[in-house]
Order: sequence, then C-alpha cells, then structure tokens
Amino acid sequence: PVVLFGDGPDPAVAAQLIEAGACQVVDTRANSGVLLKVASAVARTTRNRRVTRTMMERSAPAHGLDSLGTSAGMKQLAHQISLLAQSDRTTLMLTGESGVGKAWAARLIHDLGSRAGNPFLEVRCSGANPACLESLLFGHERGAFTGATQRTAGRFEMADGGTLFLDVIGDMPLDAQTRLLRVLQEGEFTTVGGRLPRRADVRIIAATHRNLGQLVRQGLFRDDLYFRLNVVPVRLPPLRERLEERVRRETGQPDRRLCVTSGSSGALVLALMALLDPGDEVILFEPAFVMYRPLVEFLGGHCVIIDTSPSFAIDVERVAAAITPRCRAILLNTPANPTGVVADAATVRDLARLAESRGVTLISDELYREYCYDAPFASPALHSEAVVVIDGFSKSHAMTGWRVGWIHGPRPIIDACTMLQQYTFVCAPQVGQWAALAALDASLDVPLGECRRKRDTLMAALRDHYEFVHPGGAFYLYPVAPGGSGRAFAERAVAEEKLLVVPGSVFGAADTHFRIAYTVSDRTLDRGIAALQRLARP
Repeated sequence: PVVLFGDGPDPAVAAQLIEAGACQVVDTRANSGVLLKVASAVARTTRNRRVTRTMMERSAPAHGLDSLGTSAGMKQLAHQISLLAQSDRTTLMLTGESGVGKAWAARLIHDLGSRAGNPFLEVRCSGANPACLESLLFGHERGAFTGATQRTAGRFEMADGGTLFLDVIGDMPLDAQTRLLRVLQEGEFTTVGGRLPRRADVRIIAATHRNLGQLVRQGLFRDDLYFRLNVVPVRLPPLRERLEERVRRETGQPDRRLCVTSGSSGALVLALMALLDPGDEVILFEPAFVMYRPLVEFLGGHCVIIDTSPSFAIDVERVAAAITPRCRAILLNTPANPTGVVADAATVRDLARLAESRGVTLISDELYREYCYDAPFASPALHSEAVVVIDGFSKSHAMTGWRVGWIHGPRPIIDACTMLQQYTFVCAPQVGQWAALAALDASLDVPLGECRRKRDTLMAALRDHYEFVHPGGAFYLYPVAPGGSGRAFAERAVAEEKLLVVPGSVFGAADTHFRIAYTVSDRTLDRGIAALQRLARP
C-alpha cells in the first residue's frame, strides 16, 4: 500500500491520487495519534489484502455495484466506489441532487471495505437544534442538561471501528460544526457535559445537495471544516443532467430547465399546481386521459372541453375561439390516450404559436412520444420556449410503478415545480432514478417494432368488424361500440367473454367508444381478437 503525505492536499489532487491507487492521503498537519492510526490501518490492510480483495469480489454484485449500469459515467462511478472502499480512513464528501442515492453510495462504500463488519450509522444534520445534534453526535453525561438522567453514548462512540454517514451536512448548525472540526483535527471528542476527551476510530462520509463553497462565502459553513470534509469529493451524476442535456439539444433551447418528478402523473400535478389559481380555465381535448379533468377541478380550475370526435383531430380555430381571459393552460396529449391518434406537425406548431401569442401555457403530455409508428413525433416545444412538456419512463421503457418522470419548460415554471416537489413528493425514488439512467442507454427499436406489429395485427383482424380511427401511436385502439354504448359493451365483454375493455365514458362525456390496449402477449392478443370478433356479431 502507498500512503501519501501533504501539507493541506488539494481535494482534486487527493482524488486523483486515490484514483491512481494510493491507499491513504494524509494531511501532515494531523497529530501523531492520527498518524499512528493511519500506520496501523495500513498494516492491517497489508495483512488482509488477499482476504479483502476476495470479499470485495464476492460482495460487489450482492450489494449492487453491478446495478449501476453500463454507461461510461456509471462504470466510472462504480470504479471510483470500489477504490474508495479500499481506502477506509479517507474522509469523503458525496455531492448530488436529492434522490441521486448519496446514502446508498455511502452504505455501499462501507459494505465493500474492511469496515463492513462494524457499525454503519447515519445522522441527518438538518432539522435538529444545535444542542440536540451535539448530544446525538457526541453523547452526553448525566446531568449535562435538563432531562439527562443517565450517560448516553453518541454516534461517534457507537460507530467506533465503522463508518459515520453525515447526511445534509450543509444544514449543520455552526456550533455543531465547531465540535465536528475538533474531531477531524484531533481525532478525539468530548461528550456534552464531559471533561475527558474520548477517541473513536470512525470513517466519516459526508453528503450534501447544497453548494458548500457558496455557503462558506456566505459565512454559513466553516471553511476549515469544509477543507477537512472535502478530502475526496465524489459527485453522483443526477438523472436530471442527462435528460436536460438531451432536451436542450433536441429543442435548441440552451436555457430550458428540467425537473425529475415522481412519475409523469406527479409532473402533471406539479405543473397545474404551479399554474392554476381557483377559477382559472384549462382547455382539454376529449376523449382525454382519465386524470386530467378531476385534477384540474381538484385544484379549483374549470375545464373547457373541446370534443374532437369523430376524427379525434384538433381544430386550432376552435381552440382559439375557446380561449378566454380566464384561460391559463391548454393540455395536449399526443400520441393520445385513449385514441392512439397522433397530432400532425402543422397542428402542433399552430397550437404552440397560438398559446404563446395569447399568453396561455401549452402543457404537452408526451408520455407516448417514443411510440409513433407512421411518422416522426412532433413536439410543440420545438416552436415555442413557453411550452411545458411532461414525459416519463413508464411507457417508453416499461417502467410502470418505478415512478420516474420529468417536466421541462421555462425556468420560472420549472423552478416553481421543483420547490413544490420538495414539499410534496420530495423526489423520484432513488432506485428508479438509477434504473432510468441505465434505461437511457437502451435501444427502443425492438419494443417499437413489436408494438407496431401488434397494432397492425389488431387493426387487420377487426377492420371488418368495427369502425375506428387509425391510431398512429401509443398502445390503444378506440373503436365505436356496437349498440352505441361503450359501458354496455364493456359489461357484455366481461360477462360473455371475460374480456376487459375500458368504456369511453371513462375518458369524457361521450359513451360511444371503448378502448383496447394491445401491449399483451401474442397468445392473449389472439384470444382477445377472437372474443371481439364474436362480440361484434349481431
């Protein structure tokens, strides 16, 4: 093992040295006790080198190192985590946005290192008052404060030999920062109300979603503590950056902002919360996704309905006539659920320009954009920077239930959505964001081809039995119901064929159609087609 000493090593240089294979990077200003512990740890590492290597090789798949994905960025992160796990005394600073998995990465580093058999304790540094936080970290003696009826060990003492993860370190009160600094400088601490110093062999991993350098400049974080914590900074790449880079490239709008949300439904909730006041109007095109109308009404808005039947095409002149001074938004869904109809490029362009000219926000729900079978997808965001776009992974990458979506648009609206999310959904699930990062590198050619084939099979089999508009995208066929009632037909389908279809009354005022979803196995599709053909007979 190689130990490098330096007088206040630069964090970037320290990271490069660890990456190159150094076992430890030690500040020569540390006292002799710290240096002796470093020497002891290196000796222990040397004795157990072969055992540790074997443990890491066996533990990596079980603890998720392989699950980081195959992209270049994820491979680099996995390699960095593996190296840092071996250097079990180096203080680490994990940075990244909420939900990127900082706590998960800290635990993984602990589990892959030689401290794996010892405690891993987490302390959240925000929310508690300074006295409570100091007691939590360092413990307290009996009588140290009102209610201290017995001596209580703190997390430093409890984590001896293991790892202490200090989450949200940027929110730590200044008084607690001073005591933490002493531990990092001297390798010892005193309990609240205590006099004798205590020592603990603890590896510190800190994490923050805030810019600590800026907090230092504002006087909210000690610069000497920042130096001690930021020995090796590790940045966890957020999903947001990958998506935002792609969106800005596609739209040609370098200032477009993006927020990763808890599903595409969460994105819609945030958008309408940010835009609507009670009494505001939102234009909807029916038939429409079942969530649209109830959500607008729940927020105190009023739905202005434009019936698009029988062609399900959008008439921009009718939209223009429906805009009043109370209109706040137009909600577009293309490819559409439940019809599968794709708005053509000219209509999308004209809608975007109309909305911008009238000061109305066009919200474009593009959840099915990857599944356009007959023509390239056209987004209104290409024609107006004011358009707000909702998207997600649930349909494109079969990640229903993983709750990973996103919203992008003008900075004021997206910043408002980001703030609202912090107080509602908090963030998209961490494991879902990691999966989504890997999904971004997956080709969709095969699922697109399969869905097109199933659509064509279904249309060919039902063309002589049902009347329907050709669906250019999504996963649905929306035929006219025999007998004129979609609800009655759906009940009959269940009773006679045990076939589940969705009546059109779910998607709007009209009860004339029913929806078929064809993203099923070929065997199920064939059975459904046979049942539908029988149901079409007089």
